[in-house]
Amino acid sequence: MTESFVAALKATIGESVFVQAVVRLIGAMRVRPRALPPEVVAADLAALRGLFAGSVLASAIADRVGRIAGARGGSRATRAVSNWIDEMKALEAWQMIRAAGLAGLTAAATVALFALVDPRPASGYRWWLWAVAVGVSAAAALGARALAEARGGSQLLRRR
Repeated sequence: MTESFVAALKATIGESVFVQAVVRLIGAMRVRPRALPPEVVAADLAALRGLFAGSVLASAIADRVGRIAGARGGSRATRAVSNWIDEMKALEAWQMIRAAGLAGLTAAATVALFALVDPRPASGYRWWLWAVAVGVSAAAALGARALAEARGGSQLLRRR
């Protein structure tokens, strides 16, 4: 840049109303406190609650959100998930290990079936990873009882 360009730029900036306003705003800024006093926060929240309480839209939304929150506890889906969790907790360790092994074998079989339909070539690394997954899943499914017994003697796998 030439000196004449820099001088012209300084003169333009110095005369700009916008730049002068921005400079004044930046100069007027002060560092905000790290934490507001609790009474200031409480007063702001009270004002915000008052604003929302007087709003037709906010009260309609609050009513619907309240109904949704109340319905969740009595929903069939919530009861079904809760029952499923109870059933899973009742299973023995070897049953959970066998279920995990079967799930892994099912996933590998699904991927293999999709590979027949998918025209993209699969890398050797991908097939190697799936072969390892099949091996681990088969070992878990076939040796579930032995793994569960070994788990009891392992400090790493012991339940806390």
